[in-house]
Amino acid sequence: MVIVLPEMPIDQRMARNARPQKRCGQVRNGLIHILDYKPDAHKVNPVSQLVIYALALASRSRLPLRDFKCAWFDERTYFEFFPLHAVFAK
Repeated sequence: MVIVLPEMPIDQRMARNARPQKRCGQVRNGLIHILDYKPDAHKVNPVSQLVIYALALASRSRLPLRDFKCAWFDERTYFEFFPLHAVFAK
């Protein structure tokens, strides 16, 4: 998993992104996106797994869970959700 925080020096960010990863994170539109590549994404439901990632990152970074968005995808499909909604739905 690659985590890039804005306060990291640019060379450290580049070094962490140098290796190919199946899971990564991005900051887009003020939200931290946790992305997970899943072969046959339309056949799996990794919501629980991604919620755990979001909870761990929110706890470690001391950022509110509302600042995170999770997604899984493959070459043809893309699914996303807000982990805060998944936590309150259970």
